[in-house]
This record gives sequence, C-alpha cells and structure tokens, in this order.
Amino acid sequence: MKVWDLVMRAEIAHLKCHTALITSIGFTSDMSTLITCAKDGKLAFWNVKENFSQLSMFRYSKTEEELNVVHFLTYLDQPFILVGGGSGAVSIFDISNRKQCFA
Repeated sequence: MKVWDLVMRAEIAHLKCHTALITSIGFTSDMSTLITCAKDGKLAFWNVKENFSQLSMFRYSKTEEELNVVHFLTYLDQPFILVGGGSGAVSIFDISNRKQCFA
C-alpha cells in the first residue's frame, strides 16, 4: 500500500505487510496510528508520526480470512476497534496496547 501527500503529489511511504487485498483502513481519532485489515487475515498498526513505521501486526486467524474494521470507539477514554472476519466473528482490539481484548 502506498501513502501519498496530495498537496505535494508525492509518495511518502510504501507500507509492506499484507499479502492480499486490503479491505479496510482507518486512523485513530488523534491521527497517530493507521490501521489496515486485509484478506490475508492480518490487522496491522502503523505509526503515522514516524513515517508510517509498522508498530505491530496481528494475525486474526490461522487461515486467510477477510477482515474489516467495523467501528472505532472510545470507552473510558481508551480507544478500541471492532473487527469482523469472514467467519462472522467480531473481536474487540485495544488500540493503545494493540492487543485483542474480546473475541
């Protein structure tokens, strides 16, 4: 996936993690982290402030399963995302710690 600066019309990062089609991308509310999900079953966290360096990667399932970010939410001032997979399961991830909370 390539990230472009639209004002400068220049590529600013080339993110390499996913081996299949990216199905969802989104930013945290403070714009410090980019989150990508893909058909390869991976959920990746990217540090926007450090030239999109990869913070972590989480494999949602052992098989390739399409992932989609369903919703970004905040609970008790903590940021979370709901992630749905092709199997119909939904998981909750703590964005601050980049860990799965509930499956």
